[in-house]
Amino acid sequence: MINFTVANLGPDGTYYWTVLNGTSADADFSAVSGSFKVSGSTGGIENGTGSFTVTPIKDFTTEGGQTFQVQVRSGSISGTISSSLISLPEYSLNEFDG
Repeated sequence: MINFTVANLGPDGTYYWTVLNGTSADADFSAVSGSFKVSGSTGGIENGTGSFTVTPIKDFTTEGGQTFQVQVRSGSISGTISSSLISLPEYSLNEFDG
């Protein structure tokens, strides 16, 4: 599992995350989208926080380095992008035991 904490987001409410494949594929993850709650925004300032988890699936293939990105959006899964893109390596057969 890869845990993400998003800070400086607001207003409070539901936000949505989506995995964008760089060199990975949808089949590399248990889910490629979801939602999470943001709370703690104060005084109209976008200073709330929230967290979510992306879970890579062990694919029994050593593929070399793979990357993916996560977008955080407001309003809906296709709403306005609220965060920068985040790129991380995807785990291969020998690196991920989950």
